[in-house]
Amino acid sequence: MKLARYWMKGKAEARSSSDQMITVTSWGWSTLSQEEAKRRANEAAQRAAKRIEAGEPLPRGYGYSDRPPREEIVEEIRSADGNLIAAVTRNSYGALILNTRDLMFIDIDIPDEPAGERFLRTIKSLFGRRADAPESRIQKKIAALASIHSEYTVRLYRTFAGFRCAIINRRISPGSSESRQLLDEFGADPLYVKLCQNQQSFRARLTPKYWRCGARRPPNRFPWATEAEERRYRAWEREYEEQGRQFATCLLIEQFGTQEGNGELKMLISLHDKLAKADSRLALA
Repeated sequence: MKLARYWMKGKAEARSSSDQMITVTSWGWSTLSQEEAKRRANEAAQRAAKRIEAGEPLPRGYGYSDRPPREEIVEEIRSADGNLIAAVTRNSYGALILNTRDLMFIDIDIPDEPAGERFLRTIKSLFGRRADAPESRIQKKIAALASIHSEYTVRLYRTFAGFRCAIINRRISPGSSESRQLLDEFGADPLYVKLCQNQQSFRARLTPKYWRCGARRPPNRFPWATEAEERRYRAWEREYEEQGRQFATCLLIEQFGTQEGNGELKMLISLHDKLAKADSRLALA
């Protein structure tokens, strides 16, 4: 599981294709110190500058990278022997994220239904012929897969945009062939699959997206350049948490299987359900 407590920004100069001098910035990270983060930041900026001067494209999006996500670490969760097994971080738009080393989460989005299919389904219903909506088809598929893979205990949740599954009775490594097979079979987003492999962790959002619960956009993001920036962010954070109290992030629908995991897995799924308000009847956001 890749996490970094220290982040610094580095700079380098590059000459563009139009013979203009431009300043290139890049973030560097470290688990040990700001000094190491600064060194990595400067090295990354220099590499980017060389790519610009060579006319090469720059990679974009941390989902394609093997660096840790640039997120504030809110809480680290360790096993009895002191090993890091999970962490709660705050992502770029302010939501809390549960990152787990071996508790598997699978998020499955409901695809947009083409207008023609929706119209045909409506016509069939007028003549008493049932045609499942996309969400119903996905839920049936999940139930069928859970039946086939009876060695797993699968908790199924409804999210705002689809479904979330958690496998709660056995440890699964994010980069394993077992993980890749299950993510593929259940229909996880390909970018999420790649992210799990690169970050060596599974991720589950615990709190609402700010635009769905009526909160303002965060004024800035971690790490903060000044104390004043952090104060503004903390004020926003309090407003966001207040707005989010009336919403759930996912709601438990069903559990397939009765086997329970060890104490660590049980503790983590309990934490997930509590913070995501999975046992409530609140609106999803």
